[in-house]
This record gives sequence, C-alpha cells and structure tokens, in this order.
Amino acid sequence: GADIKLKLHVSLIEACRGVEKKVTVRRPSRWERGSNSGMQTETVTIEVHPGVQSGETLVLKGKGNPGKGGGAAGNLVATIDVAHHPFLHRDGFDLFLTVPLTMKEAIGGAKILVPTLTGSVRVRVPSGVTPGQKLRLKGRGPRKATGGNGDLYLILQPTAPVSATAEAMALAEKLEELYPEGGLRKELTL
Repeated sequence: GADIKLKLHVSLIEACRGVEKKVTVRRPSRWERGSNSGMQTETVTIEVHPGVQSGETLVLKGKGNPGKGGGAAGNLVATIDVAHHPFLHRDGFDLFLTVPLTMKEAIGGAKILVPTLTGSVRVRVPSGVTPGQKLRLKGRGPRKATGGNGDLYLILQPTAPVSATAEAMALAEKLEELYPEGGLRKELTL
C-alpha cells in the first residue's frame, strides 16, 4: 500500500527531551465492499527520540494505506518540524539560553536561578559581565543518541531599565563617570 506522509510539530523542549505524540490517521479500509468498507481512522502513537532535528523523518512500518489484494500496508512517514523558542536555540546537541541580567547583577556578579531541561539550577554570574558573554553548563543539553548529553550555554544579556525617569537618568549619569575618558567608542574606526 501507499505511504501516508505527515508533518509532526514538536516544541524545542520536546525535541530535546523526547516525547510521545498521538496522531489520528485516516485511511481507506482494506475491505472494498461490505459494512467495513469506506474510510477508517486510527490513533497512532509516535515515539520522538531525544535530540530529534527538524527535517528528520520517523517511519512506522505498516501504518500507511492498506495493500491491494492482501498486499503489505504502506508506512506512516512523519517529518519532524521543531518550533522556534523565544529564549532558547539549539546547535547540534548544545543549547543556548539567553539570560537577561539587571545592571547590578552584571556589574557586581550574582547567584541566579536558571531553567534547564532537568530543572532549575543556581549559577554564579561573575562581576563585570558584558553582553553576549557565555557561561557553560556541561552536560545540561539534550541527550545524544551515542550517549551522554550536550551542553547548555547561558548567553548573558545585561539589560538597562526600560523607564527613563529622572532617577534612572541620574543613576545613568553616575555610571557614565565610570567609563574611560573619551568614551567607549574612542577607538572605533572603519
């Protein structure tokens, strides 16, 4: 019989952890006449393994359309589509999590709580953090098919307050005095 093809949508977290997805498949009955003829539906469970990538295909043998004249049924072919995540992206078996920091945390360092695939962990942020600086949490990424786990990288993002109140501007002026004479862009040339 012919294969049934479908796109299987999974979240990035589901793709990293692995998940069971249930899909409803409509296919013609293998009976051409009688009370069992027509279309039939079946709920099929698809096991998505940890670390699955977009574009990967999972094949369930014999879950496609029925074969003609008693022939073998086709396969159910699911193509994986991993959804975008607002704070997290993946490169192979490594994850990259964007972590906003207050100016106080970035300047003075802090212990912060960050989410991981296996629960939250407390991380020490060093003082003097710059935007885009990374901290590596070894083995906190998705499971690899070959064993072990990838890493989770925290991309630190010091974030200025949104409000431009008089008090915020006065504090910003105080901070400005701490920068080198001539400003940060003194050496910036093309």
